Amino acid sequence: MKTKKFLVAALATGALTFSAASSANAQVTLYEHQNYSGRSFNSSYAPNVSFMNDLASSVRVPSTRGYMFYQDAGFLGSWVYLESSYNSLSVLPFAYGLSWNDRISSFK
Repeated sequence: MKTKKFLVAALATGALTFSAASSANAQVTLYEHQNYSGRSFNSSYAPNVSFMNDLASSVRVPSTRGYMFYQDAGFLGSWVYLESSYNSLSVLPFAYGLSWNDRISSFK
């Protein structure tokens, strides 16, 4: 009986590891301009978006999971959770009538 329980637990753990690995390969792409054009930055985890800091105007988000996007590097400041792509970040409200256009500095 112990062997059967161990095998079931091992199979469950393996399945969970496999799905976590396939989600980890999914990457976000930030684009400098609307409609997915201009320079781009790809990553699945970015405490700092490097040269794209405060320049992203559109974003492709994989359909496999959502991501948290932050105003400041290091996952700080205001944030927005996205589960789909946006060809223009101007449509996402930020605060005081502003948008998320040219505001993303990190994501996870």
